[in-house]
Amino acid sequence: PQPKRPTKLAISEGLQWLTNQAQPGDEVYFYFAGYGTLQPCGSGTFEACLVPADFSATGVVAQNTQVPSLPDAGYRLLPVADISRALARLPASCKATVLLDCCHSCVPGVGPAAQLPAFHWAQMQPAAFGGAEVKAHRFMPRARRLVLPPTARRAPGPEALPEISCSATCIAACHQAQWAAELAIEGVVQGAFTWAWVKAAISADLTPSSYMTTLINENLAFVKQQYPWMDQTALVQRTRTEEEAVAPVPPKLLQLPVPRSSQPRRRKALLVGINYEG
Repeated sequence: PQPKRPTKLAISEGLQWLTNQAQPGDEVYFYFAGYGTLQPCGSGTFEACLVPADFSATGVVAQNTQVPSLPDAGYRLLPVADISRALARLPASCKATVLLDCCHSCVPGVGPAAQLPAFHWAQMQPAAFGGAEVKAHRFMPRARRLVLPPTARRAPGPEALPEISCSATCIAACHQAQWAAELAIEGVVQGAFTWAWVKAAISADLTPSSYMTTLINENLAFVKQQYPWMDQTALVQRTRTEEEAVAPVPPKLLQLPVPRSSQPRRRKALLVGINYEG
């Protein structure tokens, strides 16, 4: 598809394009670099959301009928649980890789200790973001997190998330109780996670694995030498199918031929990077 402004509608349609009509054996890739946020949803619980470019009415042309009206919450946000629902549409033999360079980016329903769509504040209590005491300047460190004024908002429905049967690896920029940092690295202000992942992907030949995860965290540790207050380690989630795929293979099975699919493998990617106005 043609590049589009990363609005909530465009990202939602992009996830549908990425996963709808997927065929067995396809590989899909979703990357998001921007801000994450927590939205209160009653009873002391919060829902993690990605922040699109049109998260508020500011700067939106009201006459544009293609821009949906603001929901009851007052913001246009994309629940991270929508990624889980998109992954659930993929056939079991598909492979998915999700990279989220923002705060609050644990994908619900993925992994043995899966995060629920709504969780309590006790699960998200990071220390104060380091670097805030630095005098404001163009290269000032920032957390990839947006704090929005609370609004009246309905809690997510009680229905369970659909089961994810594909082989999925989701890598978040940080754990729930950490900040994803945006720093000046190599003369450019960029997400520390994205920088660490690019370096790791080159070293690991673009093959998602436990080795790549180790490289990502080693690169983040290298950045921490310059920013000692940074507390950020990548969070890796894998479906059971993917955990079995990356498990060590017994030596006696190494010589077995690898079956090949009769159909060509298709690859699709959705890349979202947001430079917020103002």
